[in-house]
Amino acid sequence: MKRLFNLMSLLTLLLLACSLTGAPTPTAEVVEPVETRPVETATQVQVPTEAAVVEPVSTQPTVSAPPTPPAQPPQGGAPRGNSLTPTQADVTYCVMEGVELKMDLYYPASADGPLPVTVYVHGGGWTKGDKRDGAGALEIPALQEAGFLVAAVNYRLAPQYRFPAMIEDVKCAIRSLRAHADEYNLDPNRIGVWGGSAGGHLVSLLGTTDASAGFDVGE
Repeated sequence: MKRLFNLMSLLTLLLLACSLTGAPTPTAEVVEPVETRPVETATQVQVPTEAAVVEPVSTQPTVSAPPTPPAQPPQGGAPRGNSLTPTQADVTYCVMEGVELKMDLYYPASADGPLPVTVYVHGGGWTKGDKRDGAGALEIPALQEAGFLVAAVNYRLAPQYRFPAMIEDVKCAIRSLRAHADEYNLDPNRIGVWGGSAGGHLVSLLGTTDASAGFDVGE
């Protein structure tokens, strides 16, 4: 009986082993992976092609009518100037100790007035220089183009003439411009000055001193 029981147990184990061996085991083949198709995916993304349709902007210059020539200056009135030569040269603005002091006037191309004025005072260590020289004279054309009447002035020089002759002369130039405002077609209330080196010193004195300084002498 015991041998029969052992035999039955052995058969049971064999049947269980066979059943386990034949049972399907989960593998990667049972669950099929999702098929990826990179080519199809790429074709589904539509690349915008509008840029290829837009025509390039033409770079050909537009043909336009020739510019209208500038009107001729009216007869009479204020003179017109250019940046090459003074409109009026060596104008006597004052006479000090028998010396005729000269200035050059440079009018703008368009001389509708009354014009604002800028006065150029040259440098040179108070001993030399001329109203048409110096770095400041290079600014005259730009001031003309901006619509200013430019007056460039000379003044008495050392050592023949001692200070304050120089500032007395420059102050006399301002008085002269104001006295002849109608003749020169200028605005006597809009006068500016500039200069370099010794000229810068003189325009500083001109702008910061009044009659109490004693420099307003002469005509």
